[in-house]
Order: sequence, then structure tokens, then C-alpha cells
Amino acid sequence: LADEPVSMVDASLRATILESIQKLKDELGISVVYITHDLTTAYQISDNLMIMYEGSVVEAGTMQEIIPQPNHPYTQLLIDSVPQPNPKTPWGSQTNSRVINQGLTELKGCKFADRCPAIMDMCNLEVPALFQIRKHVVAGCFLYRDSKVMDNTDIASSFAEKDTILNA
Repeated sequence: LADEPVSMVDASLRATILESIQKLKDELGISVVYITHDLTTAYQISDNLMIMYEGSVVEAGTMQEIIPQPNHPYTQLLIDSVPQPNPKTPWGSQTNSRVINQGLTELKGCKFADRCPAIMDMCNLEVPALFQIRKHVVAGCFLYRDSKVMDNTDIASSFAEKDTILNA
């Protein structure tokens, strides 16, 4: 279990820690649960990804499926928040063009509803199930309510073995 192992460390130590974790995985076959807010480091060492918001899974699946094509609005916002270097843009001038709904005081439904740019009436009334969007991706969002409903205990079925991912 690696809980924020590279937060608050300099770049050289960060690289050393990530390399050590990668060696544990690749050379010794050790599974690592890597807990982080930093999607860039998670992307470097992870095969599978589980995005949580306020203690609930909102999206899970393979790294290769989720990062290029995020499905849950929260996952999209997380990916959008990763800084993109652009020498033509002055530092601090990047803005998020997404509209965020705010002001809901009591949430009965989706925990992300008060911040979600894709909010629907049903989001305030009930908690969305986990829906299987693709073979290796599930998301807890009513945007996918026409998809197969997954049991919370079946989240791991959306993950692929490393060999499967490489051969895909």
C-alpha cells in the first residue's frame, strides 16, 4: 500500500520512488495499491485506475481506457486540472471553461451533483449505480443509465491483467 508516496518530495527523489515501485511490480510481480491525487504519477506506474469522490467510486477501469476517454464528469475535471505546458500562455492565466453548478445544500443523490457540469434532475434524487460502459470501464453516473448495472463488488471485473492490457 503506497499512500501518497511522492507528495512533498523533490523531483529526483520522486523519480527514485516511482522507479522502485515500478520494479516491485515488474520484477517481483508485487501488486501495489497506489493512493494519490496526482494523476500524472498514477499514469506512470498504474495498470488500473479507480477514481473516488467523497468515498465513493465514480469511475474504474484500465488506465489506457480512462485517461484518454474519461467518462465521469469528475474524472474529466481531474484530467482537465493537470497543467498543460504552453509557452504562449502567461503563467496563471489558464481558466476552466466548465460551468459548475453550486448552491445545493442537501444532497440526497449523487455526491458530485453540486459541482457537476452534466447535472440532471435525477442526480439530486438518487445515488447512481455503477454502469459498465465498456469491457474495462465502469462509471457511477446517470449519463450511462442505459448501460448494464454493476454490483459494487464487481468493480475488479473492469480491471484487466497487465498481459491483457499489453495485448489489447
